[in-house]
Amino acid sequence: MTINQIFVLGLYAGCVIGGPYGPSGSLSLYRSIRYGWRIGLSTASGSLLAIFLFSFLSALFIEFASYVINYQHIITKIRLAFGIVLLVAGIKLGYSNLKSNFDKKDLEENDHLGTWTSMISSFVVGLVSGKNLIGFPSFLFATQYVTSNSIPALIKAVAFSSGSLLSSSILYILLVAIGARLKAFLGRCIFVFVKHTIPFIFIGLGLYLIVHGLL
Repeated sequence: MTINQIFVLGLYAGCVIGGPYGPSGSLSLYRSIRYGWRIGLSTASGSLLAIFLFSFLSALFIEFASYVINYQHIITKIRLAFGIVLLVAGIKLGYSNLKSNFDKKDLEENDHLGTWTSMISSFVVGLVSGKNLIGFPSFLFATQYVTSNSIPALIKAVAFSSGSLLSSSILYILLVAIGARLKAFLGRCIFVFVKHTIPFIFIGLGLYLIVHGLL
């Protein structure tokens, strides 16, 4: 893979894995609706920082694992393991989504919320997000990322994480704009849609890894 292809791969990963789905997305949407675009953007910034960190570290981890292991059958087993974990996570997330709805009471906060406070709190939420922790390594294992060994690992990681950050930023900005301008009704409809879409993405990617690992 060339450096441009890795960047495009990062763009795709940002849409699939780093999009405003789950707790980070709901937090950004809710704060945009309640506090306006400024707090919404600061919340989104914290989430995006966590996405960039996970995508960057995941790229370095995959690169390191490919050098240390360097055995195709072991890499195949790792893909199979990640596929099973991702499949279970997708099913669990989908099941929990069916039992819960978007509710302001779940995200009650003080009326006076600072910019830095909102950013730091959303960054912490992003750090503990299973979507980021499991999603980015699984995504990279499902691609031919490790085959581009002629490019330095750090440059590859920067290209991949930059692409992920760019596409994720666009999606988060759109979400904040919708929350701040169109308010609760349409914002809630979009949140429910993306909330119930991400489990299918996880399940699909997990099945792909499992099939790829068994064949």
